[in-house]
Amino acid sequence: MKDPVDFVAQLRKTATSSSIREQLTEIRSLIEIKQSNSMQRIVEIARGYFETNFDHKIRDLKALFPDDKLDSEGQPFWSGPKRSPQPITFSAEDPLHFSFVFNAANLIAVNLCMEPVRDEAAFRGLLGQTQATPYVQKLIAVETPEEAKAREEAGRPAPQTAANSDDDDEPVITELLAGL
Repeated sequence: MKDPVDFVAQLRKTATSSSIREQLTEIRSLIEIKQSNSMQRIVEIARGYFETNFDHKIRDLKALFPDDKLDSEGQPFWSGPKRSPQPITFSAEDPLHFSFVFNAANLIAVNLCMEPVRDEAAFRGLLGQTQATPYVQKLIAVETPEEAKAREEAGRPAPQTAANSDDDDEPVITELLAGL
């Protein structure tokens, strides 16, 4: 906040434009949470972290590599040390699920200099007012080195991913900095 131009200049030394865009978006989100001073919003975000990391990302991975996927040598992809993960649907009744959201929310609150909710019954009340974050499958393209070589030899373009999309991050970065 003291020197946003220098902040972004420092980020540019180690991060891509898309990474800078993500970081500035996160900063804006944290400022909005702090301004709202809403523990309810923080509980929603903490639940969203659980759903993103233990359900949505696993579903995306399983879409790329289903249980019956074979590797390039015809062997099961999920074998040996690679175990097929299973998505976990959030349940406030599960002590581990509750503990994750309870502690994540309170960590966020403390880091934003807000009062945490240490009473589990009160927290359950806040948690009961949250809604599940709907799953939206991400379009992810994975290419093996062999596939990349064959594609390049055929003169085909690289598959579109979030990392190489046509979105221009620079105008968004400028807009985010102006807003912050």
